[in-house]
Amino acid sequence: MELSESTSQGKLDQLLADGKISEDEYAQLSKAMDRGSSEKPGAATGSGERRRLNKDVHRAKIAGVCAGLARYFDMDPVVVRIIAVVSVFVVGPMTLLLYLILSVMLPWDDPEAARASQSHVLSLRFPLRVALLFLVLPFLYSVKVLPILVDILDEADAAIESGTVQGMLFLIVLNVGDMVSRYPLITLFLGTFWILFLSAVYYFAWSDRFRRIYVMSVIGAGMIWLLLLVLGSVLPILSIPTDV
Repeated sequence: MELSESTSQGKLDQLLADGKISEDEYAQLSKAMDRGSSEKPGAATGSGERRRLNKDVHRAKIAGVCAGLARYFDMDPVVVRIIAVVSVFVVGPMTLLLYLILSVMLPWDDPEAARASQSHVLSLRFPLRVALLFLVLPFLYSVKVLPILVDILDEADAAIESGTVQGMLFLIVLNVGDMVSRYPLITLFLGTFWILFLSAVYYFAWSDRFRRIYVMSVIGAGMIWLLLLVLGSVLPILSIPTDV
């Protein structure tokens, strides 16, 4: 039986090499063969079998990467997801970058099912909202509005205590404005990268429930960020005595 499976895999590889089947067809046929062999007790993975690393469309939660790695290494997807979350705190942003790269480069094990699920999210509304909240409005506010408010505070010679909430917000606003004025290109580059990353997570998310929660969280964070910028620069002006 092992010889028969090895021969079938070899014929499948030959069909792919001859161009008689596509990569998608090869992946689907390989998946069917692997599923059939795994259902047989004691089935061995012989040296002739070709194990492929694909995103698992049927067990995916976000982009199917952890589920695909779990299947490739014969592990529980929950364990792989826990390792991925822990590595974010240990390694840092490199884990997120690696996850994003694998999300883009790895093919789905079932392309038809993946296309059917992802077809309804191919919209520009989400990245446009993210760009508006995290880049366009904060950048324009820091360049056009913030300098005027700072001049008003300087003319009024207002004293702001750094230990208060108002003082901490104002310090954050000043640091943001200083970065934008000194390094506008770097600010735009970092903002664009952040928008692309948030949008990529949205587009590659597999679970509709996760996507809904993700959209509400990102949009809410963007609105809070804008509110902090506005409050951090307006509250000190409102606290200026009227007789000054």
